[in-house]
Amino acid sequence: MNQLRPDFEDFEKLKKTADRGLGVSGVADGHEGARAARASDSEEEPGPMEPVEAPMAPVRVEYLSGKGAQADAQMAAKAADTEDAWKRLDFFDASSPESADIYLQHIVFAATEAAEADMEGSAPEHPKLQPLELDGDNVSFLKSMCGRAEERNRLRQLRQKASLNQDGLSSYVLSKMPAERQVEAIVRHFGVASYAHHVRKRLPQSTLRSIGSDVALITMLQDCAVLVCGNWVLKSKLANFEGMEANARDLLLSILNKRAGRLLPADVSKWSTVFQQTVAADALREIVRSVLQESEDKQYWKMKAEPDQDFIHRYSELVRESDDWLESRRAEVIKAGKESSGGATGSRLQASAGASSRMRARLLPEAREALLSGPKTTEELKRLIQRKHPTEEIREEDLLGVLSMEELDALQVRGVWVLARTGTESHDKFRKTLLSLFRHRDSVTRQEVMEEYQQIHGERCKLSDYVVRQQLREIAEKVEDGPQTVYIVKGALQTR
Repeated sequence: MNQLRPDFEDFEKLKKTADRGLGVSGVADGHEGARAARASDSEEEPGPMEPVEAPMAPVRVEYLSGKGAQADAQMAAKAADTEDAWKRLDFFDASSPESADIYLQHIVFAATEAAEADMEGSAPEHPKLQPLELDGDNVSFLKSMCGRAEERNRLRQLRQKASLNQDGLSSYVLSKMPAERQVEAIVRHFGVASYAHHVRKRLPQSTLRSIGSDVALITMLQDCAVLVCGNWVLKSKLANFEGMEANARDLLLSILNKRAGRLLPADVSKWSTVFQQTVAADALREIVRSVLQESEDKQYWKMKAEPDQDFIHRYSELVRESDDWLESRRAEVIKAGKESSGGATGSRLQASAGASSRMRARLLPEAREALLSGPKTTEELKRLIQRKHPTEEIREEDLLGVLSMEELDALQVRGVWVLARTGTESHDKFRKTLLSLFRHRDSVTRQEVMEEYQQIHGERCKLSDYVVRQQLREIAEKVEDGPQTVYIVKGALQTR
């Protein structure tokens, strides 16, 4: 790694000082002799465009021996360094663990990931393996070279934003979650998720390899979703529908499963009439919008994803179990409706609480995405998320509710919020050790973190130096404290 400077002013200073210290003389005399010779050969001065030959002149150079000259040169070098100090970098040779980490993490990893993606016939998921977008327009190139690249940068940012909006959650955001959180986030985002076209296609390849089999992935789906017409729908409890709202939603899912994913407007109207006394109208509309969409000719309502006949055929036993559960749930809802005697006041309070919890659920992925770039204060998070919601106010109590949600796994340390889990168990053990130290101390050294890790987990940290430095950079910043290097939480000094 080179530290580049825009000019060679430091080298010129060193050279001039060293020349004076070593006692170089006679050069000026030689130049004067050359000028005198040119004046004697010709009375007229040459024109500005005429080349002038510089006659050879003897140069006398004197060298001074002893330690005095070396001491002067060293003092001159120190004086130049104090004017514009150069930072000494750590050197790692080819046999060091750092070099091995870089080789494995950036060269071998990239080749392996690209080869596996090529064998599977898909594009690599990792951001570093995405193809470059080069602009071949010579006018844009000249504008960028002349400092007029604003339009080009604006178009590039629009393309990046459009690509993110098309795919929903980015692979980078998903890769920073545990596998079960990734599955839930995908189902939550699509509302109605197809196993092949949404879940498997959207999960990063590294997650699919770590899960290993379809059985393990389906088990994760069963923990957070309900199987309806071969597709997966988020459970009502995880969608923040409770009480009669959850009953209304589950009954609608049961009806959809029996009607092959299509309902007539009369069926939807009849369903809403059953719950209009116990569930707020806004909640009923939100339930419908979460799983249904109107056909183009407005003749019927259909699920957001067509029934997955392939999944129904492959996992027929699982489909029968889901059908039985939906039918038993339907009987429970009908029984609860007959026994319900809640008044309008109770339903309004329940609707208000449910709407607030669903608002927090919508803010959850945005809070996670903001924290992926580093620790943030509550004010910074509120400002970042508010930009994405220009038509509604993001209240601080809603944001604090999101930050305290178990699904987010965020901790407040030294006045800033930090993600405690990234989805990799070995990384999370080191991360939690580091955060636990910062809860009691303003600054820590790397050696102290390693000792704390060994004390908590009963073994030495087996992470490579590359991963350790990566985890430290994500949470803390390095500060020189006299002879030693310490780490402090990013943004912690701004909160004091």
